[in-house]
Amino acid sequence: MGPKRQKRGLQGPLGSANSKSPKKVKNEILERCLFQNAKALNSVEAEFSNIRNNAKRYPSFLDALLSFQSELTAATQRNGKTLEKLFSSRKRTNGASLGDQAVHVSLEGCAGSVYNSAEKVWAHLVKDWTAETPSGWKPVYSQICNILRERLPADPTRAVSMSTSDDEGSMSLPLVVVPGCAQGRLVFELARELEGAEVIGVEVSRVQLMAADYIWNWVDKEEVIPFHPFADERSNNLSKGARCKLHLAPDVVPQKHPEVLKRCQLLGGDFLEMPNPGGRLAHAVVTCFFIDCFDNIVACLERIHSLLQPGGVWVNVGPLEYHGDHQCAPTLEQIIGLAEEIGFTILSPNAGLPLEDGSSSISGTCSATAKQEDETVASCGNKWKVHELPYFERSGALRNFQIQEAALFVAIKREST
Repeated sequence: MGPKRQKRGLQGPLGSANSKSPKKVKNEILERCLFQNAKALNSVEAEFSNIRNNAKRYPSFLDALLSFQSELTAATQRNGKTLEKLFSSRKRTNGASLGDQAVHVSLEGCAGSVYNSAEKVWAHLVKDWTAETPSGWKPVYSQICNILRERLPADPTRAVSMSTSDDEGSMSLPLVVVPGCAQGRLVFELARELEGAEVIGVEVSRVQLMAADYIWNWVDKEEVIPFHPFADERSNNLSKGARCKLHLAPDVVPQKHPEVLKRCQLLGGDFLEMPNPGGRLAHAVVTCFFIDCFDNIVACLERIHSLLQPGGVWVNVGPLEYHGDHQCAPTLEQIIGLAEEIGFTILSPNAGLPLEDGSSSISGTCSATAKQEDETVASCGNKWKVHELPYFERSGALRNFQIQEAALFVAIKREST
């Protein structure tokens, strides 16, 4: 028996029939993003205003600056038009409405988020939905799929699913939950690679989910979303192309994969507070560049544990950057120890994320748990880490926009704790 499907298409404040003022909410999102883009335009003018007077004695340099300013202005203006496309009312050019191929996107439960900005839209769009997706991300997604392919039930149609109130369980598709899914590329890849699995993404940012709704439900051709994600990046640019380069999204059109769409959902909400996605316990939870966003790491791991059915798998990959000034910043060993205490069994990673040449970035294995001595854990050294995983690269830049070190580990929820 397949998963119970809700009405698909954009739901919640922007799509719900009982919403009092969906248009007002939508305009607020668009107006906020356009205001941010207008500030970026003003910044371009301010950036070049003083130097123009000082560079008059050097005509070649001045001509280069004026050309650079003109290109940056055009790039930022194009970004504004793309924001209108992403966040304005949804109307297909052929007049058709959302059909059976529309993926369910719910905005109910979305809240304020640092990811509710145009800057974050561009960051996730270039990372996840362009042909120039940085090389570091493809092996990340591939490794996650390989792990889940080994751990999910061999016969997807006979997977036992447990509701939150019924311990006896019933037969339905394996459920994979991806908290912090942003615009949903990992959700799409998991559903495409894991045939027969239901994949539900959870995201607190309304802006990210609105962008996802456009990509998933309203785009029917590749590379129809033009944008310049690095126009406001002023540091360490080798050439003007590093800031002005045009990127096109998406490289893959979800609407061309109807079999994948019907097994996906994107839900808005606070991962710690919302009911179990899908109304049942999950076979797997995937946290990708996610757990270091929480002020309360204990609550995060407890929620992951409570969401999984016994024997369920948790796959984590990502750095420990910790974004808050007063945020507790436990080490990787401490997090692994906490997971053991909560009720997980940490599996040996035995292989890191594959590099471009097919080799592994982690040599050997490390099976450290909280029960081992500190010196034993320390002896694993960097074997837990994936070195220099690029968040994304800027063409022509002197360095990567952001270099991460990411940890990969797999944990199983123990049958009894």
